[in-house]
Amino acid sequence: MTAARRLSALFVLVLLPLTGQQAANGVARKDYVRYADSTCTGWRKFNEYEHCAPWRLWLRSGRVIRLTDARMAQPNTSAPSPVGQSPHGSTVAYYRLRDDALVVRDVTTGKVRVVPGEKWLPDLRRFSLSPGGRFAAFPYGWNGAREPLSRVVDTVTGQVHTFPFTAMHILFSPDNRHVLVYPSSDFASRTRASVVVYSTETWTEVRRGTSPVSMPAALRMGGATLAWVDPSGGTPYIRLRDIATGAPAGTAMKMPAGERPIALTWDRADHLDLLTEVVHKTDKRFATYRIRRANGGMRVIDTYTHSKRTTF
Repeated sequence: MTAARRLSALFVLVLLPLTGQQAANGVARKDYVRYADSTCTGWRKFNEYEHCAPWRLWLRSGRVIRLTDARMAQPNTSAPSPVGQSPHGSTVAYYRLRDDALVVRDVTTGKVRVVPGEKWLPDLRRFSLSPGGRFAAFPYGWNGAREPLSRVVDTVTGQVHTFPFTAMHILFSPDNRHVLVYPSSDFASRTRASVVVYSTETWTEVRRGTSPVSMPAALRMGGATLAWVDPSGGTPYIRLRDIATGAPAGTAMKMPAGERPIALTWDRADHLDLLTEVVHKTDKRFATYRIRRANGGMRVIDTYTHSKRTTF
């Protein structure tokens, strides 16, 4: 069975039992964001210059949240004002239109809170959220845009933490106690990069090592192990690596055939999830797998299809 047919079948097998069981038990399951969408009505494929407000959040249940209070347009540029999302999609952050404040929205409760002291910058291209939205990470920007300094902002206190270098990627552990940073100068080598792990309690370095520059990657609980996708050799594998020693930290797991990796995510229960996209399809088909590290197997926990412009 092809990858596309497998995902089409799994969409029925996985999603329908979940919604049916939920209704039967009368239990409300928490809903999470799959992606944010800025596509215009009548959007022409590959037209990157059209973005239409408001930002829309597409949730796993099929529900859509319209962020009518979010800034969208940026002057003199085709890029929209960004939306940041936490790894599992429980929270998003965006700049509020009426006062340019950075706000964090919990999509499971609907509560919105303001990040103290953080305001919109016209040249901002991207940022991300740590698990649960505790920290907002501002690394090196794409398209030639560069922030004054790569930084992490505590979304509760507003405290700003900087690094002695420009960061290309910033990854948090599931409990937010550790953060791994890739210096942009090393990442540009396209081979191996030096990486630094900091404690978010003291903001001091706790370990240093090297890592392949391949993305996506995810930091495990404890901040000592990195999961990453190795594309070398023609068949991609998910590998675990001890950051300090560089030694393998587990058995390599083969990627599903005909699919490309989008994201890797650890959770506090030590589950490792993989988001993929089926390649060479006009309608984009995605699946989230939960990996069984004991035998390298994978269980599908979510699938969906769309043809919109998105941010994850």
